Order: sequence, then structure tokens, then C-alpha cells
Amino acid sequence: MTRDRAVRWIVAVARQPEVLAFLPALSLAAYWLGGEHALLVTALAVPLLCAIAAVIAAASGVAPPQSDGFDARLRAMITRAEEIGGRTGCVVLLVDDGDALAHRLGQRRWADAMGQVQGTLRRAMRDGDLLHRCDTGGFVVVLSPSRSLDIEAALQIALRLQEAVSRITLPFDAPIRLGVSAGICLSDGAPESGAAALLDAARQAARGARRAGPQGVRAYTAARSRPPAAQPRSSAALFQPRLCTDTGAVAGFALSLGDQAGSALAGEAWPDLLAQGLRALSGWERADVQVRCVILACPAEALRDPSLAAMLEWELDRFDQRAHRLALAPPRDAIANPDPETTQTLGAIARLGCVLDVTDGHGAHECLPRLRKHGKVRLGLDATRFRHLDSDPHQQRAAAAALARAEKLDLTSFAEGVATAGAHATLAQLGCGEVQGPAIAHAMPFDETLGWARANDRRLQHAARLGDTLR
Repeated sequence: MTRDRAVRWIVAVARQPEVLAFLPALSLAAYWLGGEHALLVTALAVPLLCAIAAVIAAASGVAPPQSDGFDARLRAMITRAEEIGGRTGCVVLLVDDGDALAHRLGQRRWADAMGQVQGTLRRAMRDGDLLHRCDTGGFVVVLSPSRSLDIEAALQIALRLQEAVSRITLPFDAPIRLGVSAGICLSDGAPESGAAALLDAARQAARGARRAGPQGVRAYTAARSRPPAAQPRSSAALFQPRLCTDTGAVAGFALSLGDQAGSALAGEAWPDLLAQGLRALSGWERADVQVRCVILACPAEALRDPSLAAMLEWELDRFDQRAHRLALAPPRDAIANPDPETTQTLGAIARLGCVLDVTDGHGAHECLPRLRKHGKVRLGLDATRFRHLDSDPHQQRAAAAALARAEKLDLTSFAEGVATAGAHATLAQLGCGEVQGPAIAHAMPFDETLGWARANDRRLQHAARLGDTLR
């Protein structure tokens, strides 16, 4: 074993606080074997050796052990982002006034402080991100590849990491609060392709952010970006309300692209549709409008992507929303005849906490118990199949059977495509939990949802007052 390796091994052992826990046992063994003289030597020598090892390590520039293969893993994440048609990115974090703080604290306390920062960043990161501590100081967070990663999302992540570090207080003559400056670069924003160029661009941005002032943030943007033809086309979403049959309150809004967008666009524009839905939840919250969830049809190709659950988790985190406020409606074929990739993705989505809206039909009842084990599932009824529900006993029995199936499995039920007030009333009598369709309201732009929801609340309040008057 070389001297450097020996020093590194001693330091690694000496830095563990539990080493000194063995000192009493070592002292007792020394006393038994060599008497009081051996006891005195052991009691003094072990702490002294630990201190000497730490001093030698500081003088030798021995740094805490780093994760091996960072460059290879960064290259792998860039490759993965290219395979899925998405992006990854680097967030470089540099401690503000790091050199002055290191001199002020000393090597040992500075190393301990950096270890505390590293632990804090790990807890603040998302699953799938990669953390690396640089030998030259600072930290790199590599963002998990995603088709929906953009500068806005990366900025929100960087701000959250900065906030987590800012809560660290170091004990000293006077308490010291840490701050970090952040530099961001996305994989398609670096001046050249490759891991080295991406990391260097993020470091340049971080140094620029630190020069601008404490806890600065700067994004590196170069001309090397995607051609416009490669960018997903965006279309404004429409929102159709879903009402609770018990209370009449808004249970959620289902999103669609409307007639102006072709069906072929749905898969391509789906990430943007998801972002519009989550952004709408934040908008309703700011307007003090109560909406429990948004509902999106999920294209089959998205369900075959094994990274879908991770992407959803990221988007939910980006908009500061809980998973139960997002409901996804898989295609009927994906439920009736799922392939292994789809089955795995559906389970991951349910475990994440998102709601799965499964429309009753051929094959749907077979998968319900399996999906129910993973998370929350709602059973839907296609009311367009029952155009005379309020007057046809046969259709009423068929609808009642589907709703009974949901009740037996302890599932919430809903109905789509409710076209008449009679069908609405009949479904409520049969025990359907939520209804949606032209009889309630047509799909509308987001701006109109605020007025519609408030008007619905006023109708409910008026009905409640009328009921009190009649009693």
C-alpha cells in the first residue's frame, strides 16, 4: 500500500465519529495486557493519531472520497436524453465567498461544512438526478433526462437547491449562514455537444452568477439549440368541468386540445397539455377557486415510455402540486390488452399517487383489481352509449351494473359524455359519483373556467338558502 493510499485509509477511518467509541475498550485491553503504562499510552495515542492523520490529509490535499465514473454517468444521461427526444442539464453550485470561508473556518471545519451541504443537496434533489462533488470545490447536479425539461423547470430546481442550502447554519464565533450561486446549462444549450462542454458551460454560468452577487442564478444559453421544426407545436387547452353529484361542486376539469388540433397532435403535444393542466391548478389556487384535480387522456405511446412516472413526478414538483391532483385516463386498448411496458408504467403512475381514470368496457374489469393494489383508480361510464338513460329501463340496468361493479371494488365512479339533464339526474340516482358532458358545460378556455366555477358556487349557495327557507 502506498503512502497516499495509507493516509487516505487512515483519514477515512479517523473521520468516522464512532472510532472514538472503541477507545474505552482499547484502553481496557491495553490495561489488561500492559498495565497502567499501556493504558496511559493508548488513551493518549489514539486521539492524537486521529488528529495527526487529519492534519497530514489536509496538508496532502486529501479530499473526501468522490463517486467514481461521474463523466461516464453524465455521458449516459446525455445519451438517454437524446434517445427519448428530451434534454438533461447541469446545475453547478458554488459556495459564495468560499475561499474566505474556508480560510476562516479552517480545513477540518470547512470539510465538515461541505459534507453538510452535500447531504442537504441529496435530500433536496429529485429521484433520478445525479450529485457530484467537484475536487475544485462546488457541486454539480445533473438533471434526470426528460422531454419536458426547459430553462424554467431547471431554474425552479436551482432555486429550490439554493433555498435548501441557505437554511444551513454553521456554528462559529458568530453563526454563519451559507449561500450558493447557481449556473444552469441544458444539454442542447451548450456551445458544443458532449459531457465536457455541458459541464464547462454550467461552470461558466455559475462563476458569472457568483460575480453578480450572493445567491445569484445564471443560465448559459448558446445558439446551438433545436431547430424550430423539432419543437413540439403548442395549442391552448380547453377545460371541461366535472361535477360531484352529491354536492354539485366542481370535482375537476378534463383537458382537451379542442377541434382546432388534429388527433395526431395529441401525442406530440401531450407534455405541453400536461404543463397547462398543472399550471391551471396553480391559477385556480391563486384565484381561490376550489378544483380538486385535472384529468388528461394519456396517449398509448406515452404509457410505453418507462420514464413517464419520473417525468410526471418532476412536473408535479415543478408546479408544486400533489400527485393526487392529477388524473390520467389511459386508452381502452392499453387497459384491455396491455403490453409489459404499459403494465409497468401504469403501476408506477399509480404508486406515484396519480389517479387512474379507467372507462368501463371490454377488458377493463379484469385489470381493475390489479391497478387498485397500486393506487387510486376510478371507474368511468361512457354515457354516450346510453342516449335514452332517463327513459330506457334496459339502459338503466346496464348503467346500474357498471356502477355496482365500481361499488363492489370500492372505486369512485364517474360518467363522461352526459348529454341531457335527465341523464344527469338518473346517474345521480343510480349512485354515480361524478358527471361530465354537454349537460353540465362544454369545454372552455382557462380564462372562462374562473367565472364558470364561481357561478356554479353561487348556484349552490342559492339552492342551499332556498332549501333553508323551505324548511
